Amino acid sequence: MPIVNNLLSNTLYKIGWRQQYAESALPFDNGAVVEELKADALLMKEDNRVVLVIDQEFDDVPGWIEYDAGSGEFALAMTQGQVAVLSLDIPNDDLEPMKLAQRLLLITNVEDKKLMHFLPFLLRN
Repeated sequence: MPIVNNLLSNTLYKIGWRQQYAESALPFDNGAVVEELKADALLMKEDNRVVLVIDQEFDDVPGWIEYDAGSGEFALAMTQGQVAVLSLDIPNDDLEPMKLAQRLLLITNVEDKKLMHFLPFLLRN
């Protein structure tokens, strides 16, 4: 059902019937945090890719992800504008591969199956 909702929302936006959320607003800038995740998470580097595995099922599809090194939080911005925040402390030595990454592999749950997303990624210091 979220796919149908996304398709309808995007169609209404393109024909001018619905306003889209501001694309320039970042989750840590506008205070739009909706949900703090308490799920188990694993961050790793595999084949020169940064991979984040979160044992969580989302109601919406993640659109992009950012990590704020100062607060130790990942923010997952969903396609409908909601934001989920995950606290995960990463040592400074492990931030090096993330500095070069422009996209991140995110693995989540959907109906007891794993789903992989290849998302735009932003690292904030």
